[in-house]
Amino acid sequence: MEGLMALCYRRGWRIWKRDFGVETDEVNNIFSITTRHFSIFGLFTPIVGDLSNIIVYPNHFKPHLGHNEIYFKGLTTKTTIKIYNIAGELVRKIENVDGETTWDARNNSGNRVASGVYIYLITNDKGNKRTGKLAVIK
Repeated sequence: MEGLMALCYRRGWRIWKRDFGVETDEVNNIFSITTRHFSIFGLFTPIVGDLSNIIVYPNHFKPHLGHNEIYFKGLTTKTTIKIYNIAGELVRKIENVDGETTWDARNNSGNRVASGVYIYLITNDKGNKRTGKLAVIK
């Protein structure tokens, strides 16, 4: 049963976190965890194995309008996101993502990226790939 479902808690407004030692009783169909905090919990089935349902927003990212993060949703398990500038230089790498994540428009050194067009490459452990463009407008 553990491979078929995941119990997650809500961390922040839009992020679900899977961080529990899970106990399963397949005879009685019981899925349980022990937690030390109150939260909103959700029971989820596995994420689809391909990258066809990815949504990246807001695109165009405009910090002057209050945008703080770019959301990547519909990701599979063990996903890696690489973000490149238009010259093909790696700007940011985000690894081992499950389901969804955000990018704060900062490079690997922690500095805010410049205005421009960026290319994202999303890959997973099953060999699937997805590319796309996003714009940062300051």
